[in-house]
Amino acid sequence: MPNYTFKAIYIGTFSDMDPDETNWTSENANALVGMRFGSNQDPLYQQIEDLTLEDADGDGITQENDMGQTSEDVTYQGASSELDSVVEYTVRLSFVGGGRVEATMVALQDDMGRVFLAPYADGSIRNDVFDDAPIKSIKITKLSGDEYMGAYSDRDPNAFVVCFAQGTRLRTPTGEVAVEDMQIGEYLQTLDNGPQPVVWIGQEEVRAAPRTAPIHIAAGALGRDGAGRPLPAVALRVSPQHRVLIASRIAERLFATPEVFVSAKKLLGLAGNPQATGAGVVRYWPVRLPAHEVVFADGAPVESFLPGPMALQALSKPCRASLFATRPALRAGLGDHPESGGAISIMDGRYGPYVKWEKVNATLPKDVEPKDITVEMAVKLIEEKAGKSKKKAPAKKKAAPKKTSAKKTTKKAAAKDAE
Repeated sequence: MPNYTFKAIYIGTFSDMDPDETNWTSENANALVGMRFGSNQDPLYQQIEDLTLEDADGDGITQENDMGQTSEDVTYQGASSELDSVVEYTVRLSFVGGGRVEATMVALQDDMGRVFLAPYADGSIRNDVFDDAPIKSIKITKLSGDEYMGAYSDRDPNAFVVCFAQGTRLRTPTGEVAVEDMQIGEYLQTLDNGPQPVVWIGQEEVRAAPRTAPIHIAAGALGRDGAGRPLPAVALRVSPQHRVLIASRIAERLFATPEVFVSAKKLLGLAGNPQATGAGVVRYWPVRLPAHEVVFADGAPVESFLPGPMALQALSKPCRASLFATRPALRAGLGDHPESGGAISIMDGRYGPYVKWEKVNATLPKDVEPKDITVEMAVKLIEEKAGKSKKKAPAKKKAAPKKTSAKKTTKKAAAKDAE
C-alpha cells in the first residue's frame, strides 16, 4: 500500500465543502472564496507541514468518499481521515519582502474538516511559483473547479532543497574533501573571509524527481577563473535551488551584470548542464558555516547553507532537529514586541545572525551569541536600529541656483492536475 508524503499548507478546519456524497461536486466550495490566510505576524511559510496521501490500490490517485467508491486517507500530524473533497482555486500569493503573483492551487479537505493547500503533481511547472520567495499570505480569489473524484497522490515531495549532492568536493585550506567526509569543526575556504569552520552538516534523501534531482553543471560551463582554470573544474552536482556565483562574460550575457548569484535550475539552458532525473533517490548534504559565505565546490564559487524561512521548512524533521540543536534560536521567535506587538525573531543572514521585527533588521553584536539574546536585548537593538534609520532620512533638497553647473550624484483527479 503506497503512501506519498509532500509539503502542504494547513489553513484550518471548515464546514463540509461536499455534504452530498451522491455526486462528484463539492457543493459548498465557494465558501472559501474571498478568504485570506497568513499575515506579517503569522506568515504561511511557518505553516508548511508534511501531508500524506494514501493510495491503497496503487492507481496513483487518492480517492474521495463520493459515489460509493472506496475512499482513501489523508494523514496529518499522526491523525488519518478519509479524503472528502478536492477543489481547485485561483489564488493571490503575497511574499515576504514584497511581491504578489496570481496562481492556482489544489485544496484538499478530509472528513474531519481539515483543509490543506497543496502543490500539483510531481514535476508540474505550475509548482515553480511556490518557491519564488517565502509565502506570507494567500487570498482565494476564485473557484476554478469543484467536480473531482480524487487527487493525484504523487505530489511534489520537497520543493526547496538547497544542498550539495553526495560526491561534491569542497575546498579546505589543505585540499579538496568530499562533502560526505566533512566533519563539524573542519574548515572550508571562503571567497571573502578566509577559512571558516563548519558548524553543522545535514543529510537528506529525496526522490530524483524534476524539482529535486541534481543539476549537473559541466566543467567550464561557468567560464574561467582569474588563473584561467575552468569553472567548475569538474562536473558539479547541486540541488536545483542551490545558488552559484557567476562572475564572467557569461553573467554579462545572461543577466546583464558582471557578477550575480543564480540558482542552478536557471542554468539548465546552458549546453552541458542536464538534470539527473529518473528512478531512485539522491542524497544531499547542506553545510552551514557561522555566516552565509561563498565556498568552493568542485572549483566553482557557490553559497553555503543559509537557514532562511523556506530552507528551514524544506528540511525533513530529523534534519531540522539536528540543526536546531546547534542553533536553538532558529527554532522559534523570541515572542511579540512588548509595546508595539509583532513577532521578534532571530534569523541567520549573509553577514551573521540578526534580530528581525517587522521591517527592522538589527545585526547582533559580534560578541553576543543568538542563544543569549532576550526579548529586552532584542527590543533595545531594534530601537537603536530604528533610531539610526530615522537619522539617515534625507533632508529636502534645495533648488539648485540657476546657471550653476553641479555634478549629479483519465480518472478525474485534482483540477487540471494531470500536468
